[in-house]
Amino acid sequence: MRTYTKAQLAHWASVEVYRLAVTRIPLFLTELITLLPAGTLLSFEGELHPWPKPSVALELEDTPLLLRNTLAPELDFWIFSLQQESRHYLLQDFVTKVGMDHRVLHVLAEYQSKLLFGAHDAFHPESTHIACGATVPLQWLQDQQQKQTIANYQKLPVSG
Repeated sequence: MRTYTKAQLAHWASVEVYRLAVTRIPLFLTELITLLPAGTLLSFEGELHPWPKPSVALELEDTPLLLRNTLAPELDFWIFSLQQESRHYLLQDFVTKVGMDHRVLHVLAEYQSKLLFGAHDAFHPESTHIACGATVPLQWLQDQQQKQTIANYQKLPVSG
């Protein structure tokens, strides 16, 4: 596995970044959305056009950290700020109905201008990462493994 420098991980909320093998994407996202604090920005990129863009989605095209990952063909890109109403929509309607394992290609979470979570290429195990620390405790990952929403997790090696 590649070794990262602290500078390469500077945009993450912590240098304690773990690679995840997510096995049950909708349940994992439900757990993550429930855990993340109010004000977290959460982006979804994929084939979302069968659903109308909800009013709780922000009118942002991107942020410095939440960027489109597929340039062509251009996919739908929705950003939500986790508040009571948007959290309810995501948990009750979006995650359960959109088809997270085949319609959504990229999911990113940003809190206080730092990246907390990133899943690329439909949650490919080599491209799914989470920063553990004050916002996402390591114990939460251990709980997710027990709940079988993830098969395993591995800390990224960091030098200097």
